[in-house]
Amino acid sequence: MAVDHRNEKSQRLVSSQSAYPLMADGHSVITHVTILVFLRGKRYGTLNSRGVKFSLKICRDPFGQFVLVLKAGCSTGPDRVHRRNQSMTPTITAFERSPDRGRGLARDMRVRWALEEVGQPYHVRLLSFSGMKEPAHLALHPFGQIPTYEEDGLALFESGSIVFHIAQRHAGLLPEDANARARATTWMFAALNTVEPPIVELGMAKVLESNEAWYEQRLPMLKERVRNRLRQLSDRLGNADWLDGEFSAGDLLMVSVLLRLGPIGIVEEYPNLSAYVARGEARPAYKRAFAAQLAVFNAAQ
Repeated sequence: MAVDHRNEKSQRLVSSQSAYPLMADGHSVITHVTILVFLRGKRYGTLNSRGVKFSLKICRDPFGQFVLVLKAGCSTGPDRVHRRNQSMTPTITAFERSPDRGRGLARDMRVRWALEEVGQPYHVRLLSFSGMKEPAHLALHPFGQIPTYEEDGLALFESGSIVFHIAQRHAGLLPEDANARARATTWMFAALNTVEPPIVELGMAKVLESNEAWYEQRLPMLKERVRNRLRQLSDRLGNADWLDGEFSAGDLLMVSVLLRLGPIGIVEEYPNLSAYVARGEARPAYKRAFAAQLAVFNAAQ
């Protein structure tokens, strides 16, 4: 049995395969079904199940098109479900008034960018600084920060973890090849664990220590630590567009980290890194994410 349903509004295809023919009344009870669902020409998910009874019914939708309605019954054995995308729209948290003044440096920007890259719609719940310390938010993020990510009963915190989750669940941010996928994941860790810490330390020193007597003596050491990492990264990138083949979640996080140096200007000392960051900023998904967070900041003024 195969049912093909398309219309201009939904552009949806549902196909099923069964060892049992459809009965005259439009119902069938089956023990094995494979369903492929496509939305707007993009594969949405698959479901393979053995030992689970399903009731199938063909009826018309409000547009007069035939649709296949599937209802699962009681399970008679183990079932297996694999979904590339979840149907529930995720919700992330972000600053109500971002301290970066809309420059896209807050860490929700990384999550927004990842969601835009994979074409996943999302909701945003804005939080004040006091709201971030409320019990409801602390239940999601024990350290009282942003972003958080909620979807279908799952709650995550830490931007790197959230981006990794998105990259695993959706096509487009991690390669299909296992080795290339592992290398891209390694670059995600390198961005957050190796390159970002000295950049954050330099930035925090400028904010919190600039009035201290020893600040001017410490500043050259902090900048040299950053330059050391940038030299190493520049050597590895060479003339390539991205860190390892095609653009990946590793590049998304690395560009996000390097953007934190924008006000300081050190990246410009390395032309290939400066061009690398510009390529990231030129991506349509980045532009959409940047515009979304900027709109929040402007609305709060």
